[in-house]
Amino acid sequence: ATPSSDFLGLETATRDGADGLTGTWKGGTEGVNLEVRKISSDLVGSVDSQTGTATVTGLADGEYYLRAFDATGDDAGRTIHQWVGEDRLVYRSESAISGGGRAIHGDDDLVAVGGGTTDDGKVVLYDLSGGPTATVLGQLSGLGEVSDVEVQGSLLAVATDNTLHPDATTGAPISDIADPTAPALVSSIPAADDNAHTLTFGEEGRIYLASTLNGCEAVYDVSDPSQPTRLGTFTAPPPSSPHDQTWVNGQLWVAYTFGLAVADTTDPANLELVGLMPATWSTPFVHNLWPTEDGKTLAVSEEAVGGSVRIVDITNLDAMTVVAEVETTPGHSVHNVVVRGRYAFAAWYTDGLLVFDLEDPANPVLVGAYDTWAGNEDVENRGDGSQWPNVNGATHVWPMGRHIAISDSGRGLVVFDFFPQTIRWGETWGGNR
Repeated sequence: ATPSSDFLGLETATRDGADGLTGTWKGGTEGVNLEVRKISSDLVGSVDSQTGTATVTGLADGEYYLRAFDATGDDAGRTIHQWVGEDRLVYRSESAISGGGRAIHGDDDLVAVGGGTTDDGKVVLYDLSGGPTATVLGQLSGLGEVSDVEVQGSLLAVATDNTLHPDATTGAPISDIADPTAPALVSSIPAADDNAHTLTFGEEGRIYLASTLNGCEAVYDVSDPSQPTRLGTFTAPPPSSPHDQTWVNGQLWVAYTFGLAVADTTDPANLELVGLMPATWSTPFVHNLWPTEDGKTLAVSEEAVGGSVRIVDITNLDAMTVVAEVETTPGHSVHNVVVRGRYAFAAWYTDGLLVFDLEDPANPVLVGAYDTWAGNEDVENRGDGSQWPNVNGATHVWPMGRHIAISDSGRGLVVFDFFPQTIRWGETWGGNR
């Protein structure tokens, strides 16, 4: 039989109601059969349709594969993996790291986890191309205390902040990971020039450091990674101390403890301030921030006792406004938040990984949660009478690959799959490829 010339197979798979899955397709004018199977391959539902869509209901919570066949029995080679259930986050695997994990970043199926101890700071490179169970590729060690890691192509940059951690003396080492089984140190931005608490790759060959030593964002050209060149600096209005930054589409978003700023990076030697929002709430500690892909909304984390995630309307950079705040257990603190699509992924220390749907930014909806920490959750009472949150548990999150990965202070690397409400053919959500 000849496949329908206008039929391309399944296009989307959507969770529909409490127990349904809906598939959509184009073409197949003589009729299409939507088939739903369990992971075990057992058939659980099959519906014929000539309307371009069909729904199978009565499904128990769990994982399913959807396929659509035209009248000739052709499915165009398309299968979409989807999930039924309120909690869209699914635990998959973990890989222990001596000393725990403190930071994570990646590129496609390559994941870099920074961690270890002050005496044995390291970055471990993992491969997730074979599925959600990680394979160790290579490792860098002897780095001091690692506070951040970033990957861009064949480059790995590491932050070791000697202002907050005096034993960290390696500055910001840059390594070639073209062969991740044998990462090779190429150069290092000296800690005495611009120590880096966090760092972010921006335009190809450019990196931004949150230099707590100099109280500024330092801009470096690493197009020749053997010779990093300082291009310029950016300082938010006082009182400011940059803590983290995210670069998106020619803009550098800066979390500077007492608020947030955004700069145009067209001229790296003269970054131009284009937006500013001071923190107007009491005792702020703005930690990191991440804009949505449409440039309309910003998720902001606050590392503090009771630290929350605030959702900010950024449609007008002259009048950015907090439209929602998400909190968990009193006294617990978020650490980092990263946005992919309409979903905010938050590494919330002792509360683990939480995922929020920002379809309506003013009303974030919790759609996934997994607690990785089972220890003592008391806050730290300091000698000066102040308190600091318990910083054990989920420390950073990287949700941009086929799988969702976090660094965890006790468990090292922990890998999940997340299933959005709708998965479109060609997307990498939920392990789909």
